[in-house]
Amino acid sequence: MRDIKRVLFALLMAFSSISAQPASAQTPPQPVWVEAVGTAIGSDFDPPVEVIGRAKADAQRKAVETAVGTFVKSTRLVSDRQFASEEMYARIRGRIDRLTVLSTDRDESDANTYHVRIKALVSPVTSEAEADIAVKATVSKSELLEGDATSVVYQSSADGYVYIFCIATDNSVTLLFPDQSHTDNHVQAGAGYVFPPEGSGMRLSAARIPNAGDGPAIERIRVIVTKNREQLLEKSFGDGSLLRTARDTGSSGDLTRRLAQIDPTEWGDTVATFVVRPR
Repeated sequence: MRDIKRVLFALLMAFSSISAQPASAQTPPQPVWVEAVGTAIGSDFDPPVEVIGRAKADAQRKAVETAVGTFVKSTRLVSDRQFASEEMYARIRGRIDRLTVLSTDRDESDANTYHVRIKALVSPVTSEAEADIAVKATVSKSELLEGDATSVVYQSSADGYVYIFCIATDNSVTLLFPDQSHTDNHVQAGAGYVFPPEGSGMRLSAARIPNAGDGPAIERIRVIVTKNREQLLEKSFGDGSLLRTARDTGSSGDLTRRLAQIDPTEWGDTVATFVVRPR
């Protein structure tokens, strides 16, 4: 515990002037033209103009989603390519600057269903307020032997709720905190925290996924702080009581898709990387 407190003290000193860090070097994505088809199903009582409006809105959502995927693919990333691409996807948004309706059709097999095809110019929009929540974290050791006990020290620049995930080498995601027994994940701005908390009875051990081979495994601890409690982040991921793989828990892509549903100004995160070597 003395070592953990020493790490916490050093971390707090380093975080005394906490600020947002610049993103990985990358080429700014450019506006793109995309086409999309939206569909809406009405009833015998719905005015066709309302159903067509819903189909048009569906087409606009699909156009933005397609464009965001293009923005991500066109961006040069200088670090872990898959993980960095997912990070960008969770934070970038699209804005339709120009829109043309190419066609409006009634479905041949269902007179209450309409399809609207559009062509849209979509521009990338990244949140300028991402620094609303800046998160810092470090693992007690950068290299560990399998089975070693370790800890994570973290701090947030804003009040919120913390979620701590472990991302394995196969990109499987395990939710470490909160769990069924430890549900109070509220954090205060500027305060330093240690996971596992002292006296909680929890233990964080270095582990590698099954069939990881004889070499070292690179693992990541991802600490996310949200302004509001987010049920989206508390479900669909295995907890830390079992060693899991991507086949029986969520993946980093699943986590990214959940984050993409939260306004980028409502959360912040950081990733601490460490190596686990076989004992």
